[in-house]
Amino acid sequence: MDGLDTRYHPKVLVIGLSLGDSHKTYPFAELARSPRDVRDSFAGQELRIRYDAGHRSGTAYSAQGEEIPSTISYWFAWHAFHPNTEGYEAP
Repeated sequence: MDGLDTRYHPKVLVIGLSLGDSHKTYPFAELARSPRDVRDSFAGQELRIRYDAGHRSGTAYSAQGEEIPSTISYWFAWHAFHPNTEGYEAP
């Protein structure tokens, strides 16, 4: 694949968020090294990302506790549609 961002293995699962014209991924590999509830800020909003390794899933919430629509996909697929995406890195 020409132009694939190599920050992550192409088949790493990610939680992808789009807020307005901004995009960000939360790779499962990074979330596995983080607390279960990740606090983050993105596109001017405070977020909480809850990762469940046992079920290979995750959910994004606003600071008010409302679920934010997200997509779980492989990195290569997300990047194909959102090449200018930001990526979460575990502290």
